[in-house]
Amino acid sequence: MMAELIKAYKPICCNKAYMTKASALRHEKKCPKNPENCACKTCSHRIETTETYYNPYHNGDCGSTDYDYKYWWCEIHEKKIDVYSNSNGGATILPKMNCEHWESEDTE
Repeated sequence: MMAELIKAYKPICCNKAYMTKASALRHEKKCPKNPENCACKTCSHRIETTETYYNPYHNGDCGSTDYDYKYWWCEIHEKKIDVYSNSNGGATILPKMNCEHWESEDTE
């Protein structure tokens, strides 16, 4: 099997590739990595943090099944940013696009 060289279009916001320029442009309009979309992914109020989950069911070996997991935290809403926001009584928010509180990550 031999790889074939093709012409593809890459959006300015990420590393995806598309066969047509129109598809790449359409993707840019909805990509959370595009700063023009004012999404959580590119916001200075988003903090990536880590929390340790302590598993009480460790089969007699304390700490053996504990693990750390990363998540995003929004400083403005003071909530975890998660796609499963409805599962825990409002303690999280869904990732947003065109957020009124968005500020560029480059802003210091």
